[in-house]
Amino acid sequence: MDRALFRTTDINAPRYLWDPSLHRARGEDCHFILLRFQEPNVGALVGELQEIMTKALIESYNIYLVFGYWDTLIRVWASSQKMNRLSQLLASAYPTMSKQEYLVDQVDYLWAHRPAQSPKSEQYYDKIGLVSSRERAHQLSRDDRDLEELLGAGVVHHLEGEPAGSLKFYMLLSRVGIREASLSEYEQLRGLISDDRLPYVEKPSIYRVNNGREYFMKFVIPQYEEIQQVISIITNSLMPFGLRPMTLLIANVAAPESDVMSSHYEDLPHTLFVLEQVLRDQDSSVASLLSSLDNQDRVDIADLYTRHASLENHSVFRPLFEGFLLARLKRDIQMYCEKLSWISQLEFLLREFLQRQSQQQMGQEWFRIVQETAGTVGLSAQTSPKKYNLRETLSVLSKLTRDQKLQASAIDHWLGEDWERRLRGLTERFDGLEIRNDLVHGTVFENEDQYWYQWPKVATKVFDAAVVFINLRGMPLPIREEK
Repeated sequence: MDRALFRTTDINAPRYLWDPSLHRARGEDCHFILLRFQEPNVGALVGELQEIMTKALIESYNIYLVFGYWDTLIRVWASSQKMNRLSQLLASAYPTMSKQEYLVDQVDYLWAHRPAQSPKSEQYYDKIGLVSSRERAHQLSRDDRDLEELLGAGVVHHLEGEPAGSLKFYMLLSRVGIREASLSEYEQLRGLISDDRLPYVEKPSIYRVNNGREYFMKFVIPQYEEIQQVISIITNSLMPFGLRPMTLLIANVAAPESDVMSSHYEDLPHTLFVLEQVLRDQDSSVASLLSSLDNQDRVDIADLYTRHASLENHSVFRPLFEGFLLARLKRDIQMYCEKLSWISQLEFLLREFLQRQSQQQMGQEWFRIVQETAGTVGLSAQTSPKKYNLRETLSVLSKLTRDQKLQASAIDHWLGEDWERRLRGLTERFDGLEIRNDLVHGTVFENEDQYWYQWPKVATKVFDAAVVFINLRGMPLPIREEK
């Protein structure tokens, strides 16, 4: 099969591009980014930037190494959310880089076939989806009927290949002095590079930035020896416009170039985008994890994060809260259990709390009263309170409070309102699961599928109980009398 390629790694290879109007219909704008690094690893740079694009959920991009002051020139089609994500990922990966970003407001591929009427994407919605699906599956041929129809309608454009040794370069046109762009300037510049006034030049494109404050132009020339004459003609032609060009000659023939209808083109809901920013330091690919969720999982995670986001305000619990959410996104049961290890500490702290409150409120008789009360809730009256597990401690504490042997107001003050319900969520069985016991006995691993399936319920119970854990962690632990 002679494949139709929308993604290539050879700047001279033929490829297909979607009309800019389709990207805009999907909420994507064209951006150029210039990057300069203090100590660039040129051999690895393009691969590193491709990985960042993947993490940013950007699929339509060109990454060029260029000669001169700047190290790389990147062109992307992306939504504002994806550009925000890309900027944060770049800043994290290259904290000392210099960056210039340009938002394009008008694009013309002057080499492309143009039908009499502008293409209307909604008219070809189904065929666009079919062609995109085949392209992603590497099953799109150049004689595909749907592709041919989109080509004829100007929805897709075919960029023919160039002979080996051809050069591609961009020019950034910057305003000199205080002259403003005229209303006709764009059309004049468009005409300048499209009416054969430039010798040797092929495949021209023009991009307007900030309503004509700046422009990008792209050209291909067959031989390197011709570039000086072309640059000289363009420079002289631009002088009347008050524009000065900076030439960006592409150095990597094997540059990645892709122009696709993204499978991740929909932005994340605001709540999930906020969560992504929270989790990105722990896993820079979290955007991909969130975007792969089905709609119900997105709703569940967004709802849980919204209802329990206040847990992030407590430094003692923040990494556990965030890690538990990340474990769900990664479906990593080992991480899942690790981020619930605080329940063992909760068990110890609650046991200490029971003994301390009993001492303070009952005096020297506390040990006997606690053991007698334990006997009334099904525990051995001979068991030391120091050996109670979470369920046993909770049962005894609840009974002492109901019998008014411990002041309910004092217990509520330290543990918070509704503490008994919150803690029972960890000890009571539901849907075949029992969180505390499954963790202690390792049966979480046996019930892994059920824990993922019941994750919203589990997370609600875990986050509810975390409030008591945080309260206990904030309490002073004075030395108590041993029994």
